[in-house]
Amino acid sequence: MSPFNKLSPALFAVAGVAWLGVIIEGSGFLLFWPAAASFLSAIAIVVRPVNRTTTPLAGASSFFGLIIALYQLSVAVSLIGTSLGEVANYSIAVFAGFTVLYLALLYLTLRKPKSAEG
Repeated sequence: MSPFNKLSPALFAVAGVAWLGVIIEGSGFLLFWPAAASFLSAIAIVVRPVNRTTTPLAGASSFFGLIIALYQLSVAVSLIGTSLGEVANYSIAVFAGFTVLYLALLYLTLRKPKSAEG
C-alpha cells in the first residue's frame, strides 16, 4: 500500500473537519465546498483507491483547498495593522496550517508511486 493510500484519506478527513470548524466559527457558508471536496476525496481513496478518477479527484481537491487557503491567508495578512489585528493573527495561523496541509496532500497526490517491479 502506498503512502498516498495510507495517509491521504485521514488527512483529507482532517481538512474537511477543519473547514467545518472554520464554518461553525463564523466564516461564510461558501467554505462548505472545500470541506465537501475533502470528504469526497477521502471517501474515494478509501472505497476505490485504484480507480482512474480517484487520483485526479484528490489532486483537484488538494489544489482547490490550497487556492482557498492561500486566498484566506492573503486576506488575513491584509488585516494586520487594522482594528482587526487580533483576528488577523488567529486567521494567519489557521490558514497557514491549512496551506501546509494542502501542500502535503498535493505532494502525496502528485507523487508517482514506485513501481512494484524490482
